Amino acid sequence: MPLIVVPPAGFNAERRIDEPVSLIDIFPTMLDLAGIEMPVCDAVSLTRLIDDPSSSRGAPVVMTWGKGNHSVRLDRWRYTRYVDGTEELYDQSTDAYEWTNLAPNAAHRATCDRLKAALPADGA
Repeated sequence: MPLIVVPPAGFNAERRIDEPVSLIDIFPTMLDLAGIEMPVCDAVSLTRLIDDPSSSRGAPVVMTWGKGNHSVRLDRWRYTRYVDGTEELYDQSTDAYEWTNLAPNAAHRATCDRLKAALPADGA
């Protein structure tokens, strides 16, 4: 879903950033914009992206639904692993509608493994 942030004066406004982010990033972003120190957590302040759209979030975005079903977004890739062990990998720069699952293709095994490393280890 689109995330729209209207930063305070001092930030360059009206920028479109196509970097995947997480809704959990809203809290540290608001604290950062207010000048309040962020406690340690899994979320990331997006002020760096607001200030410099060529930067990145710096960490994969992980989504979970139900027990053991996880999806990871990083750059142009979406990797999904289901509770039954099946996998999906999509290159969203060339396949925005996710028609072609690249996970079974051996040429993309390294990408699957890199993104799989960002998934919760306990399957929760």
